[in-house]
Amino acid sequence: MAFHLGPTVALVCAAILVAAGQILLKQAVLGRTVVGAGDLLALLINPWALAGLAVYGLGTVGWLYGLSHLPFYVVTFFMALPLVLVLLAAILLFGERPDPIHWVGIAAVTAGVILVTWKR
Repeated sequence: MAFHLGPTVALVCAAILVAAGQILLKQAVLGRTVVGAGDLLALLINPWALAGLAVYGLGTVGWLYGLSHLPFYVVTFFMALPLVLVLLAAILLFGERPDPIHWVGIAAVTAGVILVTWKR
């Protein structure tokens, strides 16, 4: 029997992986300023950056799977979920403090995902 991953589960996993990739990429640039090609090349061989790109790439595979099963507009809204996850990570992992308007935006994104994916 073959394992079947539903497109909704694949998209949630993709969103988590994309967010995790972005978090790893943020870790890679902490304390660095990229001003030239040499800085960028040094950053690209950073283990955090390599891990971030790999994890982000896996998330993209899940996104492609979702695209093959669901309408484009639904899949695109699912990919807004990393915005919510990255905001939480920014607070918990990096000590960043979003403004209240950012929370309004996150609520709008979350409501949009719920409304677009709502079963009729």
